[in-house]
Amino acid sequence: MIKNALRRLLLILIFLAALAGGVTWLGSLDPFGEVPMVREKWAYWQQHKEEFDTVFIGTSRTHRGIVPAVFDELNAKAGVPTHSFNFGIDGMFPPEDAYVAEAILRDPPKKLKWVILELGVFLGDFEGRPPKSVRSVYWHDWPRTWLVMRNNLWPKKRPVKWQKWFEAKPGEASDADVAMTHLEVWLTKTLNIGRGANLWRARAFGRPEEDTLGPHKEGFQPTSGDGVMRGDVLKIWREKFAERQQTPGRITPMRPYTQESLDRVLSFVRRCGAQGIVLIAPTTGELRGYPDKASKVPVFDFCDLQKYAELFVEDVRTDTGHVNVRGADLYTRRVSEEFLKYNQSSTSR
Repeated sequence: MIKNALRRLLLILIFLAALAGGVTWLGSLDPFGEVPMVREKWAYWQQHKEEFDTVFIGTSRTHRGIVPAVFDELNAKAGVPTHSFNFGIDGMFPPEDAYVAEAILRDPPKKLKWVILELGVFLGDFEGRPPKSVRSVYWHDWPRTWLVMRNNLWPKKRPVKWQKWFEAKPGEASDADVAMTHLEVWLTKTLNIGRGANLWRARAFGRPEEDTLGPHKEGFQPTSGDGVMRGDVLKIWREKFAERQQTPGRITPMRPYTQESLDRVLSFVRRCGAQGIVLIAPTTGELRGYPDKASKVPVFDFCDLQKYAELFVEDVRTDTGHVNVRGADLYTRRVSEEFLKYNQSSTSR
């Protein structure tokens, strides 16, 4: 009887070990293969990363706003040559951006010098995306999952009465529900549920390709259409612009979990021997969070309507948060200008 029990236990352990091995193997196969937008940049990066010493990581404000060719040209003329790649992805906010950044930095280019990180708004929920969608699932490793769960349950990193976790406004999920959904998504990712079928379909029928690399294969993708604001978009822009003229956006401490996510990425940057820089894109937002001084990271903030007036002209905008092609050229020139100033000051110390 004891022998039978031990034999069963052994079989169970063998099964669990095989399951864990299979899950790990599946997870290592083309980690971004099913993720729209990310997969194209990741595939190109894997093949060409040794060509780059600078990488921009951020949201669509980076993807559609930073032109590596312009950045590199201006830096070369100033005697500080760079070869940069734009790894901006539309809608890639914290902590998703940290997951991608860490994947890049776990096996960085040998000559990586600069990692320029756009600050985005930390998303503790799913922002309208289906929780079980590929875009929601792929970044739910345990560090990110535990981070967003804590963000929902203890938003200020302070004790909260547990009863509040189950309170919710009509039509909205409670904090406990959101946290549990994140846990379920983590389980889906961890067990690679549906991954095998997705890989088989991709191999059998191919994947739809998206042009996220842009015309020069540098990661910059211009905004679609003519880049002109019209109708309600233009009306909202003028309202927000007038608000910021009257009451400039306030600088506040970064939210605690955004700070934690950033600090983790910066630790990877430093481990690579590179220098991190934080970028705040030109928007008309009411607030913008700054990293804690303990992070020891320079901040390039482009939200000053007077100092960077050319970035807030209607003709170079597509909305309150993005610039068009002309605006991208102007924005990149300003980023290069601040980069060269910082490089000069850091080398003279």
